[in-house]
Amino acid sequence: MKLAEIYKAMDNPNHADHRYPFACIQSSQQIHAAIDSLRYDIPGLDPNVYSVPEVNVVEVLEEGKKEIVTEFSFYLCADKGDESAKLLDALHHAKESKRRFFLGAKASQGFNTFIVNRIHSLEWGNSADQPNTYLNLGMLLPQEINFNLSSLKLFTSERRPYDSAGGWGKEFSGQFISFIDAGSIVFVKEALKTAGCSIQSPFNSRDIVFGNAFLLPINIDRRKQHDAPSTS
Repeated sequence: MKLAEIYKAMDNPNHADHRYPFACIQSSQQIHAAIDSLRYDIPGLDPNVYSVPEVNVVEVLEEGKKEIVTEFSFYLCADKGDESAKLLDALHHAKESKRRFFLGAKASQGFNTFIVNRIHSLEWGNSADQPNTYLNLGMLLPQEINFNLSSLKLFTSERRPYDSAGGWGKEFSGQFISFIDAGSIVFVKEALKTAGCSIQSPFNSRDIVFGNAFLLPINIDRRKQHDAPSTS
């Protein structure tokens, strides 16, 4: 859904039932069969039938017309320096060589496989002409944000130590932590770098709970929306 369509839906919520285009998630199952008799060269083994969950992002263009979304944007934020320059060079090389990236589960079965089509660089800082409103694209632990002007969705999970050999640490009681979930609108008080933070793990002083998420600037003045009189 385009930003102008979102504004129309906000102004006239009673007429927002059929707004096109919009994106949604469709879940399904793929049936797979493994022929173990051929795999192990043992005749007589029954085939192993199993299902694999599949999640597709679908764009609904109009009623009854859908298209599977195959192009996605991935955002990386880095300070200027030799390390970030090397990373950018590596991405350009991957684009030219059409190198495949596996960004998710079941990559061996063809899922979550991506190639780089375009690379676009953006620069922004903390200047006066920068917006104060951002779209959160990760798991953010807030530090300096305006909660009154932000539109937030929380993701709460239980954390406890995990060891690959022993599993979850049963001698520790679970600790709950809440992040600001992706898709939330965050209004930054002052500097962008102080919007989020990472904290020390309560279980081990050497471990860190990362909470600095990528914040994409959007051109919405939340202060004007907050101060505007209600029309409902």
